[in-house]
Amino acid sequence: MNTQEFTLDDLKTKFKNHTVTTAIQSAGNLRSEMSNVKSVRGLGWTSGAISNADWTCPKLRDVLLYWWSF
Repeated sequence: MNTQEFTLDDLKTKFKNHTVTTAIQSAGNLRSEMSNVKSVRGLGWTSGAISNADWTCPKLRDVLLYWWSF
């Protein structure tokens, strides 16, 4: 199997970037409410362990297709 290395600059210039907006939620979200039903380990988060993020990068599919073309 051959290998291919890409620098960050390669990823920025050789491939089209796509932006995806995501909601990221902690697995511990609402853990404090769950503790009322059954004892669980970890911090007692309420409903505040959630955030949004924009990710911009090439699609993994495009990178793999480029790699497989060699």
